[in-house]
Amino acid sequence: MKAAILDAITTDSMVSTTLQAYLVQRQVVYSWYTLQYLKILPCRSCNTCAIRTPGECFQNDDMRLIVHSLAASELLIYLTPITYGGYSSLLKKAIDRSMPLGEASYIVQKGHLLHPMRYGRKYILAVGFSNGDSEEEANFNLLVSRNALNMQSSHSVVIIRPGDRLKDWAYGIDLALIKAAQL
Repeated sequence: MKAAILDAITTDSMVSTTLQAYLVQRQVVYSWYTLQYLKILPCRSCNTCAIRTPGECFQNDDMRLIVHSLAASELLIYLTPITYGGYSSLLKKAIDRSMPLGEASYIVQKGHLLHPMRYGRKYILAVGFSNGDSEEEANFNLLVSRNALNMQSSHSVVIIRPGDRLKDWAYGIDLALIKAAQL
């Protein structure tokens, strides 16, 4: 299995070390992108990636490499602080720029208007670092589930709260990796 990790955590984290160990243990080939060190321009919503140059954004930045990795991966892992119930701005920018993964056309699926995925369905694991606000956590869960719906993908969410022990959240990550491998 191949994985692409979009890491929006701006401080050293035991989660990164633990996640890398799990990926190696499960023989997952992965590409790790620490977003704070990359040049990622905001999406301009110009539809060039859908119509003029299908599957590729015209902007010349680090997202070109990342999108190729996302396309080739079966597992997408998002690491982010939960910010007002959503992704950090670093991760949101990268997710917005992953639009080339979808086709320009639309399909209706269970009453939802969706772009078919150009490179197949993915499994999404979102790891959110919470300050303990349950309303923000609920909004984060909803956001991830809606993003997974848009990509016609299965997903898991792991929330890490202040004071959580390694075994509390590591089990959730391990379980999500098992589910991803079964797809």
